[in-house]
Amino acid sequence: MKRLPILIGCLLLAFWPVWVWYVQRISDGSDEPYGILALLAGFWLIWRDRSLLRYSHLNGLVAVGLLLVFAMMAPMLPDLFRAIIAVGILAIASGSWKRNPGIWMVFALSLPLIASMQFYLGFPLRWIAAVSAEGILQAAGLELGRAGTTLLWKGNAVGVDPPCSGVEMLWVGLFLVAFFGAFRRYSPGRFIVVMAVGAGAIVGANCLRVAMLFIKESGMLNLPAWTHEGIGIVIFVALVLLAEKHFPPGTELSNPEAEGASRVPSSRFFLPVVAAISISVAVQPMVSGNDPVGQMGSEEFPGWPEKWDGKYLEALSLTESEESFAENFPGRIGVFSNGPDKVILRWVTQATRKLHSSADCLRASGYQIEEERSGSFIAWNDEAIYCIEEKISNETGEWSGVSRWFWSATFGKTKGPWWAATTIRPYPN
Repeated sequence: MKRLPILIGCLLLAFWPVWVWYVQRISDGSDEPYGILALLAGFWLIWRDRSLLRYSHLNGLVAVGLLLVFAMMAPMLPDLFRAIIAVGILAIASGSWKRNPGIWMVFALSLPLIASMQFYLGFPLRWIAAVSAEGILQAAGLELGRAGTTLLWKGNAVGVDPPCSGVEMLWVGLFLVAFFGAFRRYSPGRFIVVMAVGAGAIVGANCLRVAMLFIKESGMLNLPAWTHEGIGIVIFVALVLLAEKHFPPGTELSNPEAEGASRVPSSRFFLPVVAAISISVAVQPMVSGNDPVGQMGSEEFPGWPEKWDGKYLEALSLTESEESFAENFPGRIGVFSNGPDKVILRWVTQATRKLHSSADCLRASGYQIEEERSGSFIAWNDEAIYCIEEKISNETGEWSGVSRWFWSATFGKTKGPWWAATTIRPYPN
């Protein structure tokens, strides 16, 4: 009996809600499609190192124990967390995580991560880039200041906007590091060190990129428009070439069959493992859209404003999808017409992942997005072009980026409730 294929097959069946969510997310357009590349790379790597896959009684019991805990906690976990845990449990069950953990990091990076990375890491990375760029430029002899994520020089203000956070650069860099580590079969200890050093180098390279872009955007040097993207590409390519040259060698398997082999337990240990997985399949609920941070607050809703930006608002009916989304939203959601514009207002009582950039929703609807500056972008498809403006505010402050607001609210630097407004207006001809 081929115990490992049966075990893996049962685990894949047990995680069926995760795979349904994964297919929906990679096909709805709300995230970048880079994960497909990582998924294909992961399949190739695991096929190459298939001789390392061996059933172990201990690994099977640990995987099943974690699966049962997972089944009980799944309703309280966000979708992405459930997917990451699923990949980890499959890694343990396969028995290859000790010999080549990089394979499973590649699979983890195949998940739809970039939108969540933009939400959680966007503002912290922008702040790190702004502070570091300020230090680099001051060390080069320039006298400049900084206000938050905006660099100031001789009356010119250059903001470190979301595209300059380096989130996509970080994902691509981590994927390359994970792939190289898996290709060379790094041990867990070496792989962790390489990933940590790689992440630091990527963030550092982005800080250097921001400093160089400031020289262009502030008007110190008059450079062509294409150099904005060109500077980033040159720095990233140089970092990749430098990393590849200094990547330490991994381990070669002189006898993969012998090294990957393990003692095969008797069926009396294997059958209870399969039975436990079958139970978890039955009890694991199909849940989606969980948000453990955002729960309905106790504040009393003050009612919708009559005017916005000096114009009277006319309430519109929520669509079916908007009503479904509003059911578990920590606050209220309203849609209004404001002259030729459409205004989406959200009254928010707590920090929540459910308050995300409208760019994610528009991408899912087939729109192309062009970032202009923080809190404002252009969205278009074959039929229309719109200017989108977003802001979050209350009596104590205003935020043009969701990520920055989220961390301010999470750490108590601002207290709710807040008003979040998205204004959609036709692009001027």
